[in-house]
Amino acid sequence: MDYGFEQSASALLDRAMNMPMNDEQVETFQLALNVAQETGDEDTEFKARLFLASLANVNVDHTSLLTHFSAAVGMHDRDPLRFPGESLDGSYPDLFWLYKNALNLVVSSVLFTREQIDDMLDQMEDHYSSAGIPNLAIDIEYRDDALINGSLEHALKRQELIDASSYSDPFDDCPTCKIAGKFALAMATKDFDEASNLVTQILSFGSIGCVMEPETTTAAFMMQALKTGDVEFARHLQDVSAKANPEFQSLDTVGRHLEFLGVTGNHSKGLALLTRYQHRLITDPLATLGHFQFYLGAYTLLSSTDRAGFGDVIVSGSGEVFGQDVDLSVDKLKERCLELARNLAREYDARNGNDNFAKRFEASTANADLDIPVNLGGSNLLLQVQTATPSEPETVEDKLSLFYICLKRGAFADCQRFVLSDEEFAQLSDFDRVHYAMALLFPPEQEDKGRKLFIDELRRQDYLAADYLEAQTNDELRDPNTPEFLTEAQLLERDLKSWILLRQMCLDGLDFAPYGSESYKAHKVAQEIIAATESKPEFAQQNLQARFSAFASNLALVDGEVDKDTYLELRKVGTAAQVHTLDMLYGQHLLALDIETLAPQSPNTQTGEAILDEVLGFLINAGLREATAHLAEQFTEFYSIFGKSERVVEMARLAVESMQAAGLPHREQELKLGIHLAAVEPVEAREILEKLLLPKFTQESEFDELEMEALLALGRTLVTVDSKAAAAILLQARAMAAAFENFEIAVQAMHMLTGVLYSLGELEWLLDELNDTLPFAQVLDDEHEAEIKLLDNIAIVQADLGMTEALDTLNTAYELADSALQKLYVQESLNRTYFTFERLDDCLKGCHRAHILAMATGDPSNAASQLEQGALYAFQSGNLEAGAEMLENAFNVLDIPVEQSAYYATYLSSVYDDLGNPKKAEYWAKKAEEKERFMD
Repeated sequence: MDYGFEQSASALLDRAMNMPMNDEQVETFQLALNVAQETGDEDTEFKARLFLASLANVNVDHTSLLTHFSAAVGMHDRDPLRFPGESLDGSYPDLFWLYKNALNLVVSSVLFTREQIDDMLDQMEDHYSSAGIPNLAIDIEYRDDALINGSLEHALKRQELIDASSYSDPFDDCPTCKIAGKFALAMATKDFDEASNLVTQILSFGSIGCVMEPETTTAAFMMQALKTGDVEFARHLQDVSAKANPEFQSLDTVGRHLEFLGVTGNHSKGLALLTRYQHRLITDPLATLGHFQFYLGAYTLLSSTDRAGFGDVIVSGSGEVFGQDVDLSVDKLKERCLELARNLAREYDARNGNDNFAKRFEASTANADLDIPVNLGGSNLLLQVQTATPSEPETVEDKLSLFYICLKRGAFADCQRFVLSDEEFAQLSDFDRVHYAMALLFPPEQEDKGRKLFIDELRRQDYLAADYLEAQTNDELRDPNTPEFLTEAQLLERDLKSWILLRQMCLDGLDFAPYGSESYKAHKVAQEIIAATESKPEFAQQNLQARFSAFASNLALVDGEVDKDTYLELRKVGTAAQVHTLDMLYGQHLLALDIETLAPQSPNTQTGEAILDEVLGFLINAGLREATAHLAEQFTEFYSIFGKSERVVEMARLAVESMQAAGLPHREQELKLGIHLAAVEPVEAREILEKLLLPKFTQESEFDELEMEALLALGRTLVTVDSKAAAAILLQARAMAAAFENFEIAVQAMHMLTGVLYSLGELEWLLDELNDTLPFAQVLDDEHEAEIKLLDNIAIVQADLGMTEALDTLNTAYELADSALQKLYVQESLNRTYFTFERLDDCLKGCHRAHILAMATGDPSNAASQLEQGALYAFQSGNLEAGAEMLENAFNVLDIPVEQSAYYATYLSSVYDDLGNPKKAEYWAKKAEEKERFMD
């Protein structure tokens, strides 16, 4: 970044204020500060420091926060009028608001003395008093100090002052943080019923823009809910806390999640969280309260993980963080965390002159012995990869099964371990000799050997099909032409073993897709083999193989329960390879059935997920790394269909780690992991994808189709943190998608790019890009959905640019719209555009049309809302009478929720009051009362 020295400090400050919140913005504010100091521009220096302190708080850079805050306080003390505690025009952060962040850090950190804490509390009180600000925010800080370092009695007295205050304080906490303060007191007094009630209140607010809540309080209560047996509430709290922000705001919250994940047996998930956040112990040295909770939570997690048999697992990155030459194992890191937590407790209590932290230490470490299993959407398969100690197969039959299992997964590197020697091959039955030789056609290294062995074995066993099969190419043997093979089988019906072989080769090549034509065909062919071999003991193996094929094809044809008894019977008699495939197919079917029916599972019912985990666990414990990776990739796509994002990410991680463990290239698996993470863990996704893609992007190298999809995912992760970078990435992703004729991806990239360019104010540029993308949307077979949405975006930009062509664009979209929902979508945009061009009559007529369309979709509430929107347009245009008429129409829509009609009545009473019509105002006030009574 080089803006040149000719720019003034104030110009740099203005530039930084208009940039996205990212590292470049911080650098620009820092440059503004440097130039201000060099040129003696103290006004800009003061503002720059406040911005840097505010950003440091957001970015968890507490050292920088205190540095810039302290300097700004010094400037304020020197000249309070020139450097005020409150921003006069709201154009920069308030110094007095930052007091809360700085003081909270000082109060909670053991690195500050009691004298320093008291001095800062007194300083805040003096500054607020001098500025005429009520003591509410100060009482909150004293209360929090007492809760952490002092006595519960003092904290309760401060809360009484807070509750009794009737003043409005501009630096008071947000509504959820106010409740969080009371929650902390309720937890300290062990009034858990009140604590639960306060958590529920916080949840009822939803997202109000506070970064601390609901993340913090839900995390603080989830263990209590779990211990009292309210598992579903505990699970909900954990989920809400984990998803409240892109990253956890404090190590304190991370520690509570580590504890919860340990107690509930989610060891893999917990270790991933520990690994991800442990670096903050180094980068955030001042936040020692967070360190304390992190160590305690890690101790509980690691203790539980050790008990589960994963004590030897190495925690990646722990060596550097915990001052060791090598990364530590779970059992060793457990003891280190316990020691560090105990040391911090002693330091806090020595400074505070009490035993607050000793009590916390004892209460938290007691949780380390708890085991309350709760499925949080994951497994411990990732840990099994690190701890599995596979042994060599004991028999030829075991070795053959492992060969088939690896072959089924396309894991040819694993296959090589289980290729039979000549002596082992000689021990096989005639049936197994033929099928093993046929299987050798698939591994590239064994293809020639397999062909010769296959044909030789057919001739040795007098198969009449030998000549026909010898005439086929290797590709034709691997992927038979089903009609031709079935025709040939009928010609060789006199040789039953040839007839069966050709038909079974067809079965092996068919795709058992749900309700697909090949599934019907496969089921019929399998049943014919079963019928032909039922009473012939010499064909028992062929009969069993066909029974497995019949069951597998039936799973693809049945959308409800399948015959579990048949499944269990086949498991008893099949080979390990047959059972492994059977379990995979049955587990997938069961999982789909569980999700589609939402059937509750009894504790003794084995779920589809559990079966699939066992299937993967078998591969892991057998040391089949490549096979594990390939099956995990398959399950990634399967779980994605059902929206199980936690399992999708877990499977993608498992694929990466398994390929790494096998010493095989894993770039493709890492790209897929980054793509799947983009929607749920954007920060981690960005780290992965930048590492893999940016070198090629900056060198303008060619990308393949998977890399193009990954580029789109990278753009998604950059949208909120670096708009300019996101725009460059998304433009490239769109161009590549178009080159690959993947027009769906091209349109997706444009939708993301629209938000980015709009936020940057680049409307002309955006309009050009939207028009360039429109032809891609026009070729998609999606009932014009993408085209209509792009036309809508084009119209929005045209309207913002003052171009009346926006109405023509929307009329074109309306003509394309087929369903009532599509027409409603476009009509809403038409109404907004009419309003933009001050055509109120057309706008209100459009709102009536939107009302009719919404009714046609069977949604009276939305239909009323369309009329309400018309009222708002009228009010904003200054036409209260037209607005009131629209609201009355909205009120009279049948079958809308009582709450909605009560709201309209109250609104109408206020409108008629403003119009100077007390009679109507009273009428609607009574209507509102009637509706509210009905609600009660």
